[in-house]
Amino acid sequence: MFIILVPKVLNKIELIGEAGIQGAYTLTQMRICWRQLHLLENLTMPGASSFQVASEQPVILLNKGEGELFAGRPNKLSLSIYCGSESLPEGQQIQVTCGRGLVARTAGANHEYNPTVVVTFPGGQPFETVSQDIWVFCKLENKKDANSVEYTVRIQDPWRQTTMDICLNFLPILYTTFNLLTAMDKKFVQVKVICMSNETSYKLTGVNMELVNKENLPGLELRSMNQNYPELIISKQFEGAFLWQLKMADNNQLTTHQNESADQNNKSPPNKVGGDGPAKVALKFCYAPIASEEGDKTSSAELGSAGKRNEDDIVTSLQSMDLAGDLDELMETEKEFCASYTFQDYRTLYTVYAKVEPAKGNEFCRASTLCPMKIEVEQLFNPQTAATADKQQGQQRRGDTAASSGCGQTSLFYEIIADQTQWAVCGKQGAVINIQRSSRESITVDVMPLTGGQLPLPTVRLSKYIPADHGGNNAARLDPFAIGQVYNMSRAQQIHVLPPVTAASTAAAAAASHQQMLVAAGGAATQQQEFLSLP
Repeated sequence: MFIILVPKVLNKIELIGEAGIQGAYTLTQMRICWRQLHLLENLTMPGASSFQVASEQPVILLNKGEGELFAGRPNKLSLSIYCGSESLPEGQQIQVTCGRGLVARTAGANHEYNPTVVVTFPGGQPFETVSQDIWVFCKLENKKDANSVEYTVRIQDPWRQTTMDICLNFLPILYTTFNLLTAMDKKFVQVKVICMSNETSYKLTGVNMELVNKENLPGLELRSMNQNYPELIISKQFEGAFLWQLKMADNNQLTTHQNESADQNNKSPPNKVGGDGPAKVALKFCYAPIASEEGDKTSSAELGSAGKRNEDDIVTSLQSMDLAGDLDELMETEKEFCASYTFQDYRTLYTVYAKVEPAKGNEFCRASTLCPMKIEVEQLFNPQTAATADKQQGQQRRGDTAASSGCGQTSLFYEIIADQTQWAVCGKQGAVINIQRSSRESITVDVMPLTGGQLPLPTVRLSKYIPADHGGNNAARLDPFAIGQVYNMSRAQQIHVLPPVTAASTAAAAAASHQQMLVAAGGAATQQQEFLSLP
């Protein structure tokens, strides 16, 4: 090393060499040689130069990139190795193990998904980062909300001889909601399919719903109300909805089914009392991505229209998703979605109809005036009747001669719930009523509107009345009906109420009436004068 020193100036000398073994090093002596001259200087003053030689091991990283991970479609991850201070040999392998429900595969045309994959890396220089892409997929099944699902990926570290667990959260690419709708005594099952992806639209085909335990529910069946579309297109903006009618047998049909079942199997009917045991349905359909541009142009009136889509459009759409180069992975065959739902208490037992009529002699209801509120409760189905039939059939099979007691009467409790700023209930606000099947119970209660305008009718709530037992151990109680068992035909109805009568309005009405009388009298006098003046 040749060094030139400039006198009377601070000279900086930089020494370059190859680091040895790991450890801490300190400069303790400086030796300067010039021809036969050798100068030694001890560097013992504070702040002498020191340095440390260390080795940095490789670090493994798993990057999911921008955006969310979705269950139900392939997702690309990047597995990287930061080489550190060592060179990475070519062919270095890293083992990746997926948790239950998650599979992965390496990038390649013929590679298949497996719970465990081995990723092979190319060589790398010190302090470089080398990466390899892997694809992960978790099946979308029975997803009924938009909550994410967490899966664990375990990566084997060959340098530290340890494993590290990485948690990945997947949002469902599709999920469904289930609703049981009521229209009088008719029931409808509605399923909505909601898409969570902002980039891609999806087409749904082969939508089908079946009753799983129909052998235990005689007379219960599903009838599709959907149009026979070959496919239905949904996106983030437009969800898909499907509808089935739930057909049910009445009491007579239930008794017939129960007799046939008992005669064939020589045992008691398998269904619950009244034939309304829990029903379980299974939903299945296939889904596949379509072009984004085409999905955006699809209007709400054309969501169900069928049409053949060009594969080039799908390629163009997928190229715009920041997933270029991996089109074959995303353009896989359509996948199947399965979901199951269980529901019970699905039969309409009672209907309630309420109406507020004007006071006698009036055409409209007026504030501060009592008006009769008429309530009609009708029983559409009595599960106790079916229970009685079951009991009688069992007695006949056993040869019992004792007659069963009748149980065709049901005790109910009605309650009028009104907004106290709009209505005042006069009389019984609630009472117990007894109703028989196929009969109506009429109730009249006086109510007073407190203000004028379009007022919503008071709500009538119906509950089961359980009387106290004979021993007096349990007091009487009220049990609510399940949603849909009571259909309120007057729900959300309004009635027009005139403002209350005041002194000013009474005087104005009297003046108007007096004016009309004067006009009528003047007209009569003029007519009589004309009549008298005739020749």
